Amino acid sequence: MVQLDGDSRMALLAHCVGLSLNAVHGWERRLQAWAHADVLAAHVGLDMTTTWTPTAASYFGRVTKGRIGEAVREAVSREAAERIAGLKKPQMAEAAAELVAGTGWLPAVLRTPFPEAAAPVEAGGEPAVDAEADAEPEPEPQPRAQADDAEPEASEAALRMAAE
Repeated sequence: MVQLDGDSRMALLAHCVGLSLNAVHGWERRLQAWAHADVLAAHVGLDMTTTWTPTAASYFGRVTKGRIGEAVREAVSREAAERIAGLKKPQMAEAAAELVAGTGWLPAVLRTPFPEAAAPVEAGGEPAVDAEADAEPEPEPQPRAQADDAEPEASEAALRMAAE
């Protein structure tokens, strides 16, 4: 590894992180994994709007008419959602894709939940200090989903489990 150039080392590190991080949202209740992935996404500045666009084939044709309406309401307006509400699902999906195009709207699962929590990192690995920052501390970011009976753990063991 010492003989690798900087780009190769970073590619190897990215590969290792990719193998160890699993925050797929599904039937499992892995809140610590999701919270860890959300923090990581915020710190690296993950922005899915640069690589993915909701289309009739990639999203709108695969969700319910209710979800299509919610997406159009969020991205465009309530009036636009009402205009396409009476259409059959294939036509509604196509119309929604046209209406949402260019808005930067993403389904909640693809959104980076709290990008303001990411602190810029300097070359030495230390967080950059903002001299103009307010002295008042910001509230701790919360994970996207929390079960009523689950308490997020901040222990080292929980973080290791999150990276399974």
